[in-house]
Amino acid sequence: MNKSIHVLVVEDSEDDTLLIIEEIRRGGFEPTFERVETYEHMEVALDKGGWDVVISDYAMPIFNAPAALKLLQEKKSNVPFIIISGAIGEDVAVAMMKAGAHDYLMKDNLARLVPAIEREMQEASNRTERIQIKREIEHLASFPQMNTDPILEVNFYGMVTFYNSAACKIIDKLGLKKDANLFYHKDIKEILKGINKKNGKHLCRDVKIGSLTFEENIYLIPEFKVLRIYARDITERKQAEEKLYESEVRFRSIFEQAAVGIIHVAGNGRFLKANKCFCKIIGYTELEILERTFWDITHPDDIHKQEQSRRNVLEGKASSYNIEKRYIRKDNSIIWVNLSVSLVRKPGGEPHYFVSVVEEITERKKIQETLLQSEKLRSLGTITAGIAHDFNNILTPIKGYADIMLKKLPSSDPLYENLEHILKSVYRAEEMVKQILLFSKKAKIEQKPVALGLIVEEVVNLLQPIIPTTIEIRQRLDDSCEKIQADPSQMHQLIMNLCTNALQAMEEKGGVLTIDMKQVKIDGLTAKYHLNLNEAEYIRLTVTDTGIGMDKATKNRIFEPFFTTKAVDKGTGLGMSMVHGIVNSHHGDIHVYSSPGKGTSFHIFLPVIKYELEPEKRETAEIVCGQESILVVDDNEDVTKIMKQMLESLGYKVDIYKISIEALKAFHKQPDKYDLLISDLTMPKMTGLDLSEKIQKLHPGFPIIIITGYCDTLTKDTQREYGIKKIIKKPIMMEELAKTVREILDK
Repeated sequence: MNKSIHVLVVEDSEDDTLLIIEEIRRGGFEPTFERVETYEHMEVALDKGGWDVVISDYAMPIFNAPAALKLLQEKKSNVPFIIISGAIGEDVAVAMMKAGAHDYLMKDNLARLVPAIEREMQEASNRTERIQIKREIEHLASFPQMNTDPILEVNFYGMVTFYNSAACKIIDKLGLKKDANLFYHKDIKEILKGINKKNGKHLCRDVKIGSLTFEENIYLIPEFKVLRIYARDITERKQAEEKLYESEVRFRSIFEQAAVGIIHVAGNGRFLKANKCFCKIIGYTELEILERTFWDITHPDDIHKQEQSRRNVLEGKASSYNIEKRYIRKDNSIIWVNLSVSLVRKPGGEPHYFVSVVEEITERKKIQETLLQSEKLRSLGTITAGIAHDFNNILTPIKGYADIMLKKLPSSDPLYENLEHILKSVYRAEEMVKQILLFSKKAKIEQKPVALGLIVEEVVNLLQPIIPTTIEIRQRLDDSCEKIQADPSQMHQLIMNLCTNALQAMEEKGGVLTIDMKQVKIDGLTAKYHLNLNEAEYIRLTVTDTGIGMDKATKNRIFEPFFTTKAVDKGTGLGMSMVHGIVNSHHGDIHVYSSPGKGTSFHIFLPVIKYELEPEKRETAEIVCGQESILVVDDNEDVTKIMKQMLESLGYKVDIYKISIEALKAFHKQPDKYDLLISDLTMPKMTGLDLSEKIQKLHPGFPIIIITGYCDTLTKDTQREYGIKKIIKKPIMMEELAKTVREILDK
């Protein structure tokens, strides 16, 4: 609840008066006020009484601050008098302070108004207390012996001529003799000099005698040539003030030198105090901070975050609270902070102000976000590996049956071409699985001579069905470009990411996506200014869109992992960082050109190869058959069936099992029946490795082939330990199966 205050404003401008009252209200007060602009009106207002402060303009058409101050003094009022002026010289301000004004401020800078009012109201209270004490002393002066405070009379020679019983006790307490000269000539001279300097009648001072401190009111009684001294023991008060001062000094030192930000905030959100660290965190000076509220620097999305917590503290339901929120710095950058907030209450229990300890945690939040993204990617990697495994299990029978049928049909058969198309689709699906496994780190990168233009066309064909009609794709691919040494899957991913990024930049208004490819020669001068390029020939792939473009700040961060300007469901912030990584791993370079509203252009440089390795030739040797007995285990029934059909077509005797434990039992009953075990790697209850281990215990050295839907990290040592002779990746071709089985059995 705000404090009430009664303000008398001496001002000829109603607008200026309202500005002053609004500033007082923002400082935590609930003001009531009256505006006067003449001597007569002010006199009437003063006679009403009840004013906490008088605020006066210096110059007005028919009245001014000096006259107002004089009137206030004539009324013997103890009310603080503060001058606010639009233009007042320093000499005039000093003269007014000497005349009795308590403070002065400029109209264009009212930041000090509320602190000045609070200070002067406290001082007025202290003055009232001292006046009351003086009146009490004067009242008790007629009864010196009855007075509980020490009273002494001292002549001009420094001799004590009278002291009451209270003074006697103090003299005994200090160990002084009652007939001793308690004052010396030098002291008397100083006292008389002080009285003459003041008003010729009275002097008030604090004096320390031994371990005690007294407040002395000394009156000159000229007719008796004595000084009457009314003393009050203020030792405890002085000690408390000293401790308070030491505490304030200690607090001020801690406040200013703290390694974290510390702020005092009024109940209305206005900053009352801020230390150097907080100013550094937020980028404002202390004066700039004091002109603002905490809502002014809080991110709009976080403004209502702490409202319930603040209410709980104000209502006494909690003593403090912690919160993480975003601040907007002076340079408009956004930072994360952790706030520990508590409430300081007045002696009566009313809320006074909030104290907040502020720690910047922007870097910590970035690290947390990075770790969270890493965990997501790790989980996603596990999921994609499982998907790849299941997908390869699906492809295995499709590829196997198509392969078997193709070998049984003459090339002139109408179904022969259809089967070839099926196999081509399977090969394409295998490439897609490979890309999934690359993402989940389950497949190795294999670089070979690649015609980049073919991959560009393949990506465009894949994207064409999903591109909106508002976007046009233009291709300018030079067919004479030489090949590059690259991993086809990674090149596919690179082009797909660049095109997807471009399409998203144009999804609102449409536009043109241009893909340009040609071979260029990088000369020595160009290579000198681009560290990642050499003096050689490169394929330059340019992907350009006419979308929203990027500003300089975004462009500088485009390749940072997890950096994205898109919504959560539109991207992870990994696409462009992966593009950058792929280009670097292929000894290339990437340049970005963009500006807001003018689209974006990515220029990729990849070195051409001047020689080409002899391509691997698919073996077309005659398929070797056999008559041995083979045990096949896979939890996927379709896989076991096609394996059985392929092996039996090669002349082998085959038993198949879906459950590895059942297969183990069959082997245990007739270990001499089988010549070879072919087992899936990933199966429930008992994996291929577990089965291999138990088979080796029953029949050491028994040959085993592992089939897997993904390239797991089975080391050579692991293969030797479990007796694994070979690993075949799904989906399986009959030629590869026949060759591998025969090779293992012949050993």
